[in-house]
Amino acid sequence: MNLKVYYRSPVIWNIVLYIFFSFAFIYFQEIFRNTASIIQKDLFKTFVHDHYLIIGIFLFTIVSFFTNKRIITLTLFFISVSSTFILTSYNLFLEFSKFSLIILFFYLLIAFYFYQFYCVDIEESYYNPQFDDNFLFPPMLKTINVEISNDKGLKAEGYLTNWSEEGCFVYLPKEELIKGKVTLKTFFKDNEFLELGSVVSATKKKNGYGIKFKSIKKEENLDSLGWGEFYEIIEEMGLKPELLK
Repeated sequence: MNLKVYYRSPVIWNIVLYIFFSFAFIYFQEIFRNTASIIQKDLFKTFVHDHYLIIGIFLFTIVSFFTNKRIITLTLFFISVSSTFILTSYNLFLEFSKFSLIILFFYLLIAFYFYQFYCVDIEESYYNPQFDDNFLFPPMLKTINVEISNDKGLKAEGYLTNWSEEGCFVYLPKEELIKGKVTLKTFFKDNEFLELGSVVSATKKKNGYGIKFKSIKKEENLDSLGWGEFYEIIEEMGLKPELLK
């Protein structure tokens, strides 16, 4: 499914910072080996020239996290971490440093946790439409109708194709351009459920949008039923997106 991602969760931004740290970690090893200053321009230029390949891998890895190419992204992440590990191990062989060894241990440990967090994040409903733009028929046999609106007067009607506790994916029979913060009204069993959220992904044809909900305390939302109540009801009923296809 071809998605355009408007926003990524904090997990993605943390991993991007982690990749930048990988570059800094390798560079500081070079400074340590050459007993040089951090502001020495000639050393930095030489370092970039000698490590252009791994720097390119880091850049491609960062860009891949803002696409929907999951296998490529995880492969590049693995290559980036492995390259840092191999280069650090080589530097330790040339000149042992207990400090670098400790950092390397935590570096690999954090990489493992980021891998786990990313795998959980990409499985969220707002990144998985459960339908393709090439479908000849509507994706759901039984529909749960919704209405998307914003403070600019936009109102678009559609229905859910995927959902989770943190968000949902909405299919629109008519193409609409929707961005930013929205209010989702869900209609189910003669009840209306309101929730605030942000559009985080969209299909290329603009007929489907992933919405991630904000954390709203129940005492702040006493005037209406929210997504939490809706999700609790359909969970008790055993309704899953796959069952309505």
